[in-house]
Formats: sequence, structure tokens, C-alpha cells
Amino acid sequence: MRIQQAKDPKNLTSFEQEHLPWILVPDFIKKGEEFEVVVKVGEVDHPMCPSHYVKWISLCDDKGLIKKVKLNHSNLSEARFKISLDKDTEIKAREECNLHGVWESSKKIILYRG
Repeated sequence: MRIQQAKDPKNLTSFEQEHLPWILVPDFIKKGEEFEVVVKVGEVDHPMCPSHYVKWISLCDDKGLIKKVKLNHSNLSEARFKISLDKDTEIKAREECNLHGVWESSKKIILYRG
């Protein structure tokens, strides 16, 4: 499986803007407390129609797969995950477009120490 990523994250192509997973998390995350991670496919909404749609979205940490959500053309191109962390961690989101393959992005989560 070939995993695609942004070639230049500061200058995304329109194709990348439509396919990269966007990871949204709260501003302050405390060690061990559950929080919600929202993964939206595309800075510009990915199409969700019978001929072009997101098949699934997954979330991983340094230990591996946290959860995978299967979608079909009648869903929104997003998934919500409830997780907790015990240390600063990089999380990765992947999605599979039925036409354009698997895309991945990551986000470093720094736990609140206040």
C-alpha cells in the first residue's frame, strides 16, 4: 500500500487540499484525560458521492492503530475518536479515497503541563 503525503505542507496543491486528513484536537490536553480527535478529510471538503468518496479513516499513535471508521458515500468525510494519552505523542490519521488511494498526515500532541 502506497501512502501519500503532502509534498510541500506550506504549499498544498488543490488535489492535496482535497485528500489530506486534517487532525483537530483541543488546545489543552491533560495527561490521562479523554479528549476528542476529529479527522476531516480535506481542507476543502472531499466529495462524498457514489463515484468518489472516502472509504475509511483511521487514527494511529506510536503503539499502532487506535481505531478505524468505515464510511460510504452517504457519510460526511470525517470521523471522531475519543482517546487519552499518557505522554507527548505524534498521532497519524489516514484515509482511503476510492479513486486516489491512501493519504496520511500527522500531528504532534504536547500535553498541558499547567
